[in-house]
Amino acid sequence: MSFGKQHVYTVHQALTKAMKYCAYQERCQSEVYKKLRDWGMNHNDSEEVLAELISQDFINEQRYTESFVRGKLRSKGWGKLKISYKLKEKQISNYNIELALNEVSQDEYLGILEKEAKTKLNLIKSKPLKERKASLLRFLQSRGFENNLIWDWINNNL
Repeated sequence: MSFGKQHVYTVHQALTKAMKYCAYQERCQSEVYKKLRDWGMNHNDSEEVLAELISQDFINEQRYTESFVRGKLRSKGWGKLKISYKLKEKQISNYNIELALNEVSQDEYLGILEKEAKTKLNLIKSKPLKERKASLLRFLQSRGFENNLIWDWINNNL
């Protein structure tokens, strides 16, 4: 960590730097606001930069939410509950969260749950059935899948 003097950005400099930050990958307002504050920007200047980024479509909460959902679902194997929780932490609206989660097909979602379940089962296959069920339940809950879907899978596959 540097203990030297922090660089102070003008609104224009911060806007330019934030545009590059947003162009690299999708960002939400709370991430960009935090970054601006980390760069030493005050609240009013940060709000001004955010407004400009939104008006130029560098920040789009719906686009961000859809990208986040796709990425966490397909790359990380997260369930809808965990995805929703993480998006709420980033101050994404319930409306945008619901819209993005509803884009996910049930077949794809159940396929991801199955893939995660089978991967875990391979690691615990030597345990007694009762322990496998409990371990699988805890694991899939920690991944953010809904209890009814987990139990349906367990009851149909173990």
